[in-house]
Amino acid sequence: MMRTYQMVGLAFIFVPQNVLAYVGVPREKNNQISSMNSFVRNIGGSIGIALITTSISRIAQQRQNSLMKNTTPGSPAYENLVGGLTQVLKNRGDSATWATQQAHGLVSGMIQRQATTMAYVQVISILALIVLCLIPFILIMRRSKQAPGGQPAVH
Repeated sequence: MMRTYQMVGLAFIFVPQNVLAYVGVPREKNNQISSMNSFVRNIGGSIGIALITTSISRIAQQRQNSLMKNTTPGSPAYENLVGGLTQVLKNRGDSATWATQQAHGLVSGMIQRQATTMAYVQVISILALIVLCLIPFILIMRRSKQAPGGQPAVH
């Protein structure tokens, strides 16, 4: 569902961006505008993907560090979780040592998945906030000039 929310906003980004790119440009320059528009969009997309990926990695590491503080040996909640997982694995037929090692690995995997999920939620929230902050710029876009006959100029 988050992906759907993310993609719905693309129409509100690309349509105004294309309108702004062509406003006030003569028809004979459309090819140059189109190629420059595609170039800037590709470069911007690459930079955006790099920034988002880096942000997700860094935030996931921060979240993992904060979650790990609560999973120290001796903590009752941590010991109960590891003990329960160990018992399930031993009931499955694993040795006690192997089951304990696997239980610690499962808890570590849970923490990593939760930290990554939290990072994605935070980055998507930041991007949504940025897009919301850009909405007022729609109001200051230049209007397209009317073609002869009262029809708007079409590119």
